Amino acid sequence: MNWKYDNKIIFLSVVSIFIFVFISLFGTLSSDEITDGRNQLTKYLQLKDEEFFLNSTDLDVDPYTSPFFSIYNLIELGQAAYGLDTADFNNDGLLDFIASYATSPFEFSSISIFYNTGNNSFIRSDISIKIYSKFIRDLDTADFDGDGDNDIMFTYNEVYAYQNWNGTVNILWNDNGQFEEITQIVKLTPFGPVNDKEKWINLEVSSADFDRDGDIDFIVGGNCGRVKLFKNNGAGNFTDEGVIFDYGDVSWGMDTGDFNKDGYPDFIVSARTNSDEYPFQDAGHIYLKLNDQTSSCFDNTTPGELIASLPPAEEDAINAAPRGTLAFFDYNDDNKLDILYGSVNKVFFYINEKNSFRSYLVARLPNNEEGYLEDLCKGDFCVGDFNGDGLDDAAVGGVQGIVRLFINNETLIHIDSPPDRWLVVFGEKKMHLHYPGDKIVIGDMEVIASGLEPLSRVDFYLDDELVHSDHSEPFSWNWTRFGFREYKVTVEAYDGNGEFAGRDIIWVWKFL
Repeated sequence: MNWKYDNKIIFLSVVSIFIFVFISLFGTLSSDEITDGRNQLTKYLQLKDEEFFLNSTDLDVDPYTSPFFSIYNLIELGQAAYGLDTADFNNDGLLDFIASYATSPFEFSSISIFYNTGNNSFIRSDISIKIYSKFIRDLDTADFDGDGDNDIMFTYNEVYAYQNWNGTVNILWNDNGQFEEITQIVKLTPFGPVNDKEKWINLEVSSADFDRDGDIDFIVGGNCGRVKLFKNNGAGNFTDEGVIFDYGDVSWGMDTGDFNKDGYPDFIVSARTNSDEYPFQDAGHIYLKLNDQTSSCFDNTTPGELIASLPPAEEDAINAAPRGTLAFFDYNDDNKLDILYGSVNKVFFYINEKNSFRSYLVARLPNNEEGYLEDLCKGDFCVGDFNGDGLDDAAVGGVQGIVRLFINNETLIHIDSPPDRWLVVFGEKKMHLHYPGDKIVIGDMEVIASGLEPLSRVDFYLDDELVHSDHSEPFSWNWTRFGFREYKVTVEAYDGNGEFAGRDIIWVWKFL
């Protein structure tokens, strides 16, 4: 009898039984037993409200959130913070933002401006409009009539006896800081049998001077999956230029920006395609549509470049939906446009790396006080430098009516492995775990980190002890130390100039 071999089998069997029992009971352990180390990350991320956003409410930090941002609850508006956008409304040189919302319980929907005071706080000013029986769906701001003031474009659905479904685009005109007159500029009606595919409802809008004639045009998408272009004649009157492309089903998330730096605005769209159209199957995708600089602005024969299929990774797919909200975003200030994407309760990055994209999970947003899940599919992002440090930040709104501020930490490093919510046995994924933040490793494990831009060095720490430094990609450390508890793993990055470029921290249960 091979006692050495049999003892090894017995030992591994005992460990396996322990792991099974551990996984079964993990959700029932007391918070003190499982969150001691994680609270250290919370402290690392935490900035006191009075030091940062003087009018903000409780800090909203998830210890399983990647450290790209510090996240704050700014305000709870009621419900349905579906629209957000940025502008300097009072021309004081500080970036303000607007948000749409609805009362809870529903009575009407309206819009508020949040004026940036310059001392890391905002003053809320409610616009005196009330839209009864309708939710304001999306917002955009621009000087549509050329008078020097930023106007507000917003959309809502007109529904009569559940028979006639119309989507409307409206402008709230800014007259020297006063918002009083509203003009309905577009009403889009069903163009076939009244089903989701034919409804121009839940309209998304995004504006830019697409034809470079000096005035602001806009594009619109919705439940029908189509994206249309409307051109401005210079005085706030618009001409329907037709459908740019039919993406199949649901074209909700949209944003505009000059992606290829040719001086002409392009756009991105989150859409779900039909299984019988195009080789993309019935799933969600992000497309980049480049401006072709012709009079029609966009070629209507192709969907554009496929940036990503959604959700981006199996282990991040819980409660994900094949559509969501989008925004262009230059996170690391490298003059390349990245993409911020939100779906249900998760926010993702698509970091632009030489015009290919790498995805990162940025945050999982918590349920509200009643336990209801946040939903960003109908929500919105707006992007801008809110705290004046030269980096893009974001305001985020969703179904629950909470407006959160994501303040850029300029963290250029992320721990990719061990992966979140996996049991890894001797380097191989064996079981998908339920709770965010759960990482269990049996045996040796390679810790791998990736940079958001070229880095000169990455240091690896185990329980705050420096164990390895790596000077070239892929940045990794082979974790061979015997263990039988939860460990804190930290990576610290240094950029091409040797300056500190942020850290990422995870907690891992390791056995053997």
